[in-house]
Amino acid sequence: MQTDVRFIPCSTFGGGWLEPLTDAGLGGCLDLMGDEPAFVAPIAIDGYVIEPYEVEDLVVALRERGLAVTL
Repeated sequence: MQTDVRFIPCSTFGGGWLEPLTDAGLGGCLDLMGDEPAFVAPIAIDGYVIEPYEVEDLVVALRERGLAVTL
């Protein structure tokens, strides 16, 4: 199965980053986040900064849209 969105945990603040890997993943992230991914300098990706309290809800919502999310 192809991964659509990758969650990258951050050990220093408990949240992490979401990185859309496919067009479907980008569409799902755009629906939920409301804006385009931005360059995340600490890990050199285009993605979204995710606060600790958002992680579970976002992963569940992406999976409910039929997207494959890796943690």
